[in-house]
Amino acid sequence: AGTIECLIYSKSTLIVLLYAAVIGTAAAIILQTWAQGKISATKAAIVLVLEPVFGAILAYVFLHELLSLRESLGAGIMLLGMLVSVLFNKK
Repeated sequence: AGTIECLIYSKSTLIVLLYAAVIGTAAAIILQTWAQGKISATKAAIVLVLEPVFGAILAYVFLHELLSLRESLGAGIMLLGMLVSVLFNKK
């Protein structure tokens, strides 16, 4: 069985972690809201629906995570759907 190590954080370390988490989250939400206002609702919806696909791609690149065949096919279908909707948008 593995052991669990206790990490002891100082007060300043916890403040820095909390600051980074809050500011990082706030910055991401502010930038996302700003960017959504600059593009059409259709394109914004497509990008937001594809967040899990982008997450899986980044997990593969940085964490060497592997997708099953079924997951890869699902991601491919989502990307293909995005491409079709962007290319054939009549607006």
